[in-house]
Amino acid sequence: MGFALNTSDKFYPTVENHNADALMTLLGAAKSYGNYGHKYNVKFHLYNNNSTNKTVKLYLASNSVDATKTNATWNGAIKMNGSVVNVYTTLNAPRQQRSTWTVPPGLFNVTLDFYVPGMITSNQQLIFETN
Repeated sequence: MGFALNTSDKFYPTVENHNADALMTLLGAAKSYGNYGHKYNVKFHLYNNNSTNKTVKLYLASNSVDATKTNATWNGAIKMNGSVVNVYTTLNAPRQQRSTWTVPPGLFNVTLDFYVPGMITSNQQLIFETN
């Protein structure tokens, strides 16, 4: 399953708008499109209804893909359950596995804590995958 990190109403009307009002503007811009500087602290509750452990992998991936380009779509650190990992996705390597957890039967919490590092980070997805 995947979760979008950023939404923006600059180009598409959406219900959620995570853009901040601008402190000052150039040429009449009213929002800080790209969400840079915004802090996310997200907790996911993973439930394992089986009697055996499950392996869960977490990926960060970009919706923007171009095999001919190496420019970044995310370049920053993310704290995952207290451990800091560096993330650097590019247009020609848009998906990175960032963590693997052994989830025992019952509840397992995953906490992600990060700042959006820049405007280039639009269209990122968190993807949980299990066996």
